[in-house]
Amino acid sequence: MRKDYSNQKQNLQIKVNKFLEEYYLDIQGLSPNTTSLDEAYLARVLTKLAIGSATVWWSLLEIKEFITLHRKAK
Repeated sequence: MRKDYSNQKQNLQIKVNKFLEEYYLDIQGLSPNTTSLDEAYLARVLTKLAIGSATVWWSLLEIKEFITLHRKAK
């Protein structure tokens, strides 16, 4: 029973680490562990950049709409 629990815990830890490597969408810069840029890492960085840019663009549009509606309400 104890060995089965340890095995399940280890499998869960592997799954969590794999998820964080592949799907985590927060980046502050290049990873110091990467010695050279591979295609998968570059694709993740570009995807994160595109998502961040789209978020900023959408926020600016929302702020512009808010200001426009606020001026009309006056």
